[in-house]
Amino acid sequence: MSADSFAGFVSALASGDAAAIAAHYRPDARSYGPLAWPLEGPAIAAGLAETTARLNGLEIELHDAFTNADQDRAALRLLRRWTEGDARLSAIETRYLRLADELIEEEFAGPNTFQIAGRELNQWGRKPAVTEPDPSPEILAASETETSGKAPETVAERFVNAFGRNDPDALIALYDGSFVLYSPIAWGLAGRDPLVPFVQQFHHGFPGLRLALFDQFASADGSRIAFRFGMRWHNTGTFFGLEPTGNRGAHAEFHSLRLSEGRIVEQVVTDISYSIPQYVLTVWQREYPTETEDPAPVLLSS
Repeated sequence: MSADSFAGFVSALASGDAAAIAAHYRPDARSYGPLAWPLEGPAIAAGLAETTARLNGLEIELHDAFTNADQDRAALRLLRRWTEGDARLSAIETRYLRLADELIEEEFAGPNTFQIAGRELNQWGRKPAVTEPDPSPEILAASETETSGKAPETVAERFVNAFGRNDPDALIALYDGSFVLYSPIAWGLAGRDPLVPFVQQFHHGFPGLRLALFDQFASADGSRIAFRFGMRWHNTGTFFGLEPTGNRGAHAEFHSLRLSEGRIVEQVVTDISYSIPQYVLTVWQREYPTETEDPAPVLLSS
């Protein structure tokens, strides 16, 4: 996907013109995300146009973009700015694309921050989609009691394996000391020391948590990585001090990594499912970061 294609896609999203948006998708495209699993064909552009119509004075900035060597996979991180009353608000999302002839044939998209997600679930009357099954087979999977699939080799495989097994030493070994995490519930969490307690909250809140890796791709130079994994969870413990619901489900995320000398220096979390966030936003009503400017400069805006 070329720089011109990125610019055209961002411009179409900002315009809210369904026909202009649809021009960037194959007629048989599929879009997976927190509210539909999947949307197909013309419904994709219609859904994106509807979101634009809800956000007054919308402007969209592209802050991050990378592709694999064949340029048939891409990750685009976008910041939306809009007006509510006297306030100018913003929210960040990432779209992970599979391309054919520079058109999107498959995408996974979701929020990096919860400003729009909170409105979707609490104000706009939207309902979370059931985000399973995944359209791809498992590459590997891990929990505290078992593993399956191939032996972990890539950074993404090692992350899912270490997180799933709840192995702090194996997890920390992946990270540089200058590491920063950008998550909807922890924006700009710096350093390796807070990482293990953060991850262990998931095992504490969801005993028996199982992670499965479904997809991964990297930039040509190997410095950028994107990967998708799912979580099987059962909320029988406290999660960041929040009382258990007893509910269970399947959650999905896509992560973007930036590496330096083979270690992770930046990790951006994309929730492509509201399976767990719906409880954060509607049941527990946990406060989430709202001062969430993107860590990267603006590449283009529309």
